[in-house]
Amino acid sequence: MTIISRPYPFELGNLKNLLLLDLRSNFFNGSIPESLCNCTAMQELGLDGNNLTGSIPSCIGDLVNLEVFQAYTNGLVGPFPPSFGKLQGLKILDLSNNMLSELFLLRLGTCRIYPFFNFFQPV
Repeated sequence: MTIISRPYPFELGNLKNLLLLDLRSNFFNGSIPESLCNCTAMQELGLDGNNLTGSIPSCIGDLVNLEVFQAYTNGLVGPFPPSFGKLQGLKILDLSNNMLSELFLLRLGTCRIYPFFNFFQPV
């Protein structure tokens, strides 16, 4: 396993045809870069087990091909982005062990999240 302790490289956003990005269990710090929202073909995004802080960028909801988003066990805070309601193909969402401040079940709109439905521990 490679362990990287620095912020996520913003250049990842240049990979527009990237389908899967697995950066789990490193020591990345800082916020989730909005440049990831340029990866419009993304189907799976794994950011769990890092030291991420700040809020989830609302532009993640623009990744309409996203099926899996896991960012559990970080230090994410703030309200859940309403834009996630646009992710109709989202099947796995795990934001547990963060400090998100707002219930968001109603904001998921027409998402079809199947058996795995683990969100966060309320503040």
